[in-house]
Amino acid sequence: MDFNDFPPALQLLIILCKPEWSEFDLAFMQEHRSTNQDLLLQWATRHRVEPLLWKAQQKIRLFSASFSDRLEKNVRENQRRALQSKALQAKLFGLMQEKDISGFFLKGTAIAERFYDDVAERHVLDLDLCVGEDNIQWMTEELIRLGFQPSPNILHFNPAQWNYFKTTHHDIYFSSSAGRYSPPVELHWRLRSSFGDFDFNPIGPMHPCDEFLYLCVHGTEHGWFRLKWLMDMPRIILKSGLDWNSIVQRAVELNCSKHLDITLLVLDGSGIMPLPDALRSMLDPVKYQYQLNYIAKAIGSTSHFNETDQNRWNYFRYLWSLSSHKWNGRFILNFLTSPNDWKIISLPSSLFFLYFLMRPFLWAYRRIG
Repeated sequence: MDFNDFPPALQLLIILCKPEWSEFDLAFMQEHRSTNQDLLLQWATRHRVEPLLWKAQQKIRLFSASFSDRLEKNVRENQRRALQSKALQAKLFGLMQEKDISGFFLKGTAIAERFYDDVAERHVLDLDLCVGEDNIQWMTEELIRLGFQPSPNILHFNPAQWNYFKTTHHDIYFSSSAGRYSPPVELHWRLRSSFGDFDFNPIGPMHPCDEFLYLCVHGTEHGWFRLKWLMDMPRIILKSGLDWNSIVQRAVELNCSKHLDITLLVLDGSGIMPLPDALRSMLDPVKYQYQLNYIAKAIGSTSHFNETDQNRWNYFRYLWSLSSHKWNGRFILNFLTSPNDWKIISLPSSLFFLYFLMRPFLWAYRRIG
């Protein structure tokens, strides 16, 4: 991965969104201040970093007043979403306290509050809540009571379907009908999906070392296709005072050394942050050339990287390259049936095994229909 291979407008956006600017960065900004502002805003929207671009514009006043006005409108909307997200977070936390249920919030505002100067400085989308597997159905009922719609609705599952779903998945998505600024909720009972080596499931807020590695895994498994996620990492590194020896050792324990290495190489190659001196001699870009090439294309894509069958196949190959243990039980089960099949034909728990036999026909029906 090479910073110079990105389009000039994307290069400028990366520099503007960094937490610290070098002399090279300042010179690059001045040299490219005539960059097409519509294109720059398109890249910022694509990567969900409008608040960071707004903050940079406030500091350096590189662009026109009309550009600032357009950015400010987006930023004000993000501030409203941040307030709604914080209010919902407090409400859900209160509900869990009443029932003495343990849980914690992932990513999102939980990161913004600690590592950004303002909670609305990071783009707000959904709210990620992790609770124990035994409390998922109760929390689903509470979210429905608050006006959220689950996808899928696990309350309609029979016992066999629910047991299968919670084995093969790690979260449920809830959309809100409470207003345009009300955030969706992702309700987790595991941190990651069934594919890959990382299988760490804490019962409470993570240690900073574990949280950093979880974010490395999350971003790497998504191909780092959003700068929003990448821009978290230097801020966490700068403010956390991470001990790299401990990080490396813990990464080995959690089976995510690849994800850590790739994250640091992406930060370095994209010009966001140089490699830590303590690890520079240990990291070899050639070892991860395939993954870095894939990530560079994902970052430089003007659209979602998995929107076509070819892109989805490329993404699968990329994920496959990250995993040392290619096949595991939960991953294989993903291919045997899914909630999409259960919507077409409803079978009782005692006949659940028939979904496996009907899978090819149900898959073909969905593709044709």
